[in-house]
Amino acid sequence: MAPPGYGSDHQPFVSRAGIPSLGLEFAGQINLGSYHSAYDDYAWFKIYGDPGFKYIKATAQIDGLTVLRLGAADLLPQTFTATAKGLDREFSDLVALYTTDREKRIADNRDVELGITKILNDPANPRLPPKRREVEDLDLRPIEQALAEVRRAAVQFDEVKARSDGAALDTTEVRRANRLVMDIERTFLRSGGLPRRRYYENEFYSPGRLWDTVPVPAVGDAILDDQWEVARQQVPLVAGTLRRISESIDTARAYLSSVSERAKKRARN
Repeated sequence: MAPPGYGSDHQPFVSRAGIPSLGLEFAGQINLGSYHSAYDDYAWFKIYGDPGFKYIKATAQIDGLTVLRLGAADLLPQTFTATAKGLDREFSDLVALYTTDREKRIADNRDVELGITKILNDPANPRLPPKRREVEDLDLRPIEQALAEVRRAAVQFDEVKARSDGAALDTTEVRRANRLVMDIERTFLRSGGLPRRRYYENEFYSPGRLWDTVPVPAVGDAILDDQWEVARQQVPLVAGTLRRISESIDTARAYLSSVSERAKKRARN
């Protein structure tokens, strides 16, 4: 499982509406350089890309079974431990982005102090010496702490979900439980959108301002733009989104637990 990327039809559903999307595909060297080229046609695919259309058939079967599984389920077959792991990965990438920027500033400042650019300067191609840059501090602990709450809520939900499978819930209970599960995805959205990009509301799965996947884009974009005050302002807002996610998971878990217990009592009586 990996971030969805943003150059395809699912992007407005994920980044704007908070509707989860899943792309199932066979990966590897199947394009062989033909993708988005003059050779990307039916004849090439038939001869070289997928002779006998075996992968196309298998993909259709997998997609079809997935749709049937989702459509036939009373309770949505959705759990959130993997979601928490995905958010952890986004945070780790954000820490790496910040750490890399900080280390580069320290290294560049050391070069300025040592006069490296003057020593290595080519008289035939003179360059302006780099200026010393401030090494910025950014406290990401509020995000890390809020992520711990998401992990805790996800584990507890998945445990209740496993115990609830097979419980004879009535139609109203199923509808309400599924609505609460779907609402969890909507809590990824920030009302009013990301800084300077109001269209994009998904706090974690929206494209970066300058390139495709930027971790935690409200903060990641600010780091890349050298807007450190903006980055510091965004940290508590991101943590707030994470708290709303964990609270939403808790709400769904509490309801599912209560109706499952009621269903078990009805079955015993």
